[in-house]
Amino acid sequence: MDHGIVPGRSSMRDYDVAIVGLGVVGASAVYAAAWAGARVLALDAGAPGSGTSGASFAWLNSVRKEPEVYHRLNAAGMTAHRELSKELGGDAGHHEGGSLEWAESGADERELRERVHRLASRGYPAEFITRDRARELEPGLAIPDHVSEVAFYGGRS
Repeated sequence: MDHGIVPGRSSMRDYDVAIVGLGVVGASAVYAAAWAGARVLALDAGAPGSGTSGASFAWLNSVRKEPEVYHRLNAAGMTAHRELSKELGGDAGHHEGGSLEWAESGADERELRERVHRLASRGYPAEFITRDRARELEPGLAIPDHVSEVAFYGGRS
């Protein structure tokens, strides 16, 4: 099936849309436009994903995304990324490891408990696990002695 991506050199008249930059956003736009039937010219100064997308420390999560509408937008993006990875097959670079967080003080602990409760009430994977379970997930993690529970977000415990 021709997905609208035209290799080689041609005139702009051969394309319906040109997308500059093949990081996460640009590559997603190319994919969506091609599947919609557009003839796409994709341009990047380097290899796809070698710019900002390849150098950032960004990861898919919706832990501290407020207000709720912003949280839902990020959670929907996580779902879309998961579905696209399945559709593409193989290793699409999508790994759901989750994240861990613990409180350093009583005030931090109240805030952490509120966050975990709020996220769980929104259907987001958020729970408390024991420090031993956290160490099983991340053996090299130095969890302070006073911490008995660790918040675990977005992964599979």
